[in-house]
Amino acid sequence: MVMHVDRELYSEIAKLRADSDVVVLVAVGDVVAREVDTGGNPLVFDEDTGLPNGNPLAFHGVEALEMLAGELLPSEFAVATFDAEMVTLDSETDWLESGQTAILFLRREDRESAPGITAVSEHFSLVGGPQGILEVEGDVVRPRVATLDRLDEDEVLTVDDAGAPSVALSRLRTWFRGE
Repeated sequence: MVMHVDRELYSEIAKLRADSDVVVLVAVGDVVAREVDTGGNPLVFDEDTGLPNGNPLAFHGVEALEMLAGELLPSEFAVATFDAEMVTLDSETDWLESGQTAILFLRREDRESAPGITAVSEHFSLVGGPQGILEVEGDVVRPRVATLDRLDEDEVLTVDDAGAPSVALSRLRTWFRGE
């Protein structure tokens, strides 16, 4: 099934940071749980489309490698993304892969803010969906979504040989420290 998701569009990492509770460099682990977030309502599938009355989510276990902004997190926690085994999105995906290193822009969720989630007691969701994922390879950081092409209103990301925006991890660390 294909789902359409409307999200705010970000062009600056600074705006993602402002909307996030925490920004953290992580090592992505395996999916630890799956659930359809129905907002606390009974799970129902549309007879015509086959779509559930909620968002099919996968909860990935992640290990915090380095806090970049926000409150200190436990060393391991769960991050919710759309469940790639249940849905296909009509835009960029927010799926994470086990073994991946990434910088994630996260919002804290609990039973009050996410009443339809029972698989985990507390988790984090990505701010901006796939925009909240910066993929890390060595010292190179690339936004998952190419429209995210600025650190802030003053600094544009470098464009790499493939035409994608990127920034050095070392530069991103100093930027988060305000240097």
